[in-house]
Parts: sequence; structure tokens; C-alpha cells
Amino acid sequence: SHEIPFKCPVEGCTINMAEGKDLDRHIWTHHPDYAQEKNINDRDRTACYWPWCRWRGRSDNLKRHRD
Repeated sequence: SHEIPFKCPVEGCTINMAEGKDLDRHIWTHHPDYAQEKNINDRDRTACYWPWCRWRGRSDNLKRHRD
């Protein structure tokens, strides 16, 4: 069996991840206020270039977002 070492710290969330970067992405996607408050790494998040748009996400999803 494999131990999954990264558990979501947000109360009530039962998500576990095998890698820390995946947990960071989960927290930014599903718990953005917590992520910002705790200064969770957002290295995989790219901002939309439109000044009025607040979208941030993975760079491979940016084209889909723009379209």
C-alpha cells in the first residue's frame, strides 16, 4: 500500500494528494481564500492578461479560458 502524505488542511475537506504541488493546486482551486491567507505557493497559476479579468489557473488552461 502507498501512504498519501499530503492532506488538505481546510476543515471539512477530505482530499489527500500524493504530491505537495497537487495539493497546492487543489487548495487554490477549491479554497482560494485559505490559499491566499496562508500564502500557499501559486507557481502553477497563470493570470489572464485582460486587466478586468480575475481568472488565474494552470497555464495549459489559459487558451481554453480565453476562448
